[in-house]
Amino acid sequence: MKERLLYLLRENRLMRNDIEFEIFDATLDSISELVDESDVVSLVSILDDSTEEHEVMFRLVHLIESNVSSEKSFSFLLEGINRILDYAPEWSRILMYRILNDEYSLKKVNELLGKVDSEIYNNIYKLLIDISNEDSKLFKDKIDIIIGKQH
Repeated sequence: MKERLLYLLRENRLMRNDIEFEIFDATLDSISELVDESDVVSLVSILDDSTEEHEVMFRLVHLIESNVSSEKSFSFLLEGINRILDYAPEWSRILMYRILNDEYSLKKVNELLGKVDSEIYNNIYKLLIDISNEDSKLFKDKIDIIIGKQH
C-alpha cells in the first residue's frame, strides 16, 4: 500500500490541474502515518520545481522533516537532496536552508557530511558554497562550520 501511495504522490506531484491536486493532497494525508526514515529518499524525490502548488508541497517538506532525526535518516536526506539537484534545485535549497536554520540538523549534517559517498559530498558541498555566496549574511558562519570541518 505504501508503495502505491508513493507512486501516486510522484505521478501527481506537479499538480497541474484540480484532479492531480486532489489526488496529491489526499494521498499525502493517507501516507503520513505509514512512512518512516527509510522512505526519506523516496519522499524527497517527489519534490519538483515544476509543481504548481508550492503550499501543498511544503506539507511534503514537513512530512520529510518529521521522519528525519537519526544519523541514518540524515544520510537519507542528503542522498535525496543529491538526487533532486538537477530537477528541483529550489527545493534542494529549501531543504538545506531548513537544515541550516535548525541547530540539531546542522550538527547532524556537520557530523555526517565527511562520511557520505563522494558524489553526495561534492554536490552538497557545492550547494553549501552556492548558498554561502548568495546568502552570506544569514548562512556563511553556519556553512563555514560544516565546510571548515571537511577541509
